[in-house]
Amino acid sequence: MPSDFNPFDREIKIFADILPPVHDFLREIFPGDFQPIGAKLLHSYNELPTPYLIVEDLKESGFKLVDRSRGLDMSHSLLVMKYIGRFHAASVVLHEKEPEKFQGFMESLHQPSQKEIMENFFNRNLRNVAREVETWPDYKERFASKLHELADDAFILFANAVKRDEEEFNVLCHGDLWLNNMMFRYSEETGEVVDVRFVDYQLGYWNSPAVDLQYFFYTSVSTDLIDKHHVLLQEYYNSLTDTLTKLGYKHLQPTMSQMEKLLEKRGLYAVLTATTVLLIILVDKTNVPDINKVMKQESEIHMSEALGSALKKLLPVLEKKGWI
Repeated sequence: MPSDFNPFDREIKIFADILPPVHDFLREIFPGDFQPIGAKLLHSYNELPTPYLIVEDLKESGFKLVDRSRGLDMSHSLLVMKYIGRFHAASVVLHEKEPEKFQGFMESLHQPSQKEIMENFFNRNLRNVAREVETWPDYKERFASKLHELADDAFILFANAVKRDEEEFNVLCHGDLWLNNMMFRYSEETGEVVDVRFVDYQLGYWNSPAVDLQYFFYTSVSTDLIDKHHVLLQEYYNSLTDTLTKLGYKHLQPTMSQMEKLLEKRGLYAVLTATTVLLIILVDKTNVPDINKVMKQESEIHMSEALGSALKKLLPVLEKKGWI
């Protein structure tokens, strides 16, 4: 792993150097509707022999995780879009004002330099998925050979699909934006979801917002909403542009057409996310493998019934989009 990539160091920097000014920006422009993006930092120590990070316990404020096997419904997903849009926009402004704060966020875990560590995970898991798809009568001819072909170079394709383009609109991505890295709070009166906090910033890096969005869409949004991603994108775009405008940086915002092109460009990333990352997220809870053994090829992740059901909905949609 290159020296530039230190997950724990990144998380400390985000809590100590990024979130405080981001919260200051948002508190100023949304005085009646301000909600923090992440938990409050209580204390951190980033020196040997034992770096550590202490943040507030969100459970004490009523925040909780959701059942990851079900995926997020529309109300939860819209709330995520609203606040990740604000976070992305504020990160753009902070980058304009203090670019030096982002020097440690230029490389992601999913880079070709990580090939030795990650290749077996991606390639082997996608090949296992392809073998399973071969047993589905209505899917075998359409998808199995395509998935086998992708499996030959899955990680390199994944890394190339998220390679940063300096000419594009870029933000500080969360980097691991799926539903287990967010906690929700609910109204005591109605039971409706009213707030969200993002957690686990160890994979944060500077890249296209499409990286966070595609990852979220294909790991966390209920497959029942597969034809509603445009609604979520519109909510994200409204939040992003509203925040940039209120902060006085309207000139930096992309058009909706440009946002759609960013997502389209990362269509293969969506395919690989749905067929490899989702394998872990929807793992059979009665047969959870040791991830360290999986990475060392000492164990395998077998497709769960939940993943099979999800892929039977996702693969035709990904095909229709021309991404597979």
